[in-house]
Amino acid sequence: MGGLSEVCRVHVAEPGPFHTGPILTNNLMYLTTSHATMALNPANCDIVWKALYAPEGPEPWTSNRGLAHWQGKLVRGTPMPG
Repeated sequence: MGGLSEVCRVHVAEPGPFHTGPILTNNLMYLTTSHATMALNPANCDIVWKALYAPEGPEPWTSNRGLAHWQGKLVRGTPMPG
């Protein structure tokens, strides 16, 4: 691991838990926060694309476990309103 070094940092989440596992596809790194799905350029951490999720009501929890890439589409889960 001696050859690893930090390339960049980016603030991606509102306060709270951050449990997402980023995925890399098509030269972009995709990740989720409680209310956002975004694509980063992994070489410089520029946010290339971002979509915000607006809850339909009170949320039972605000953590998110990530997303999947399937047939050119991103899929993520959201909590059911409480």
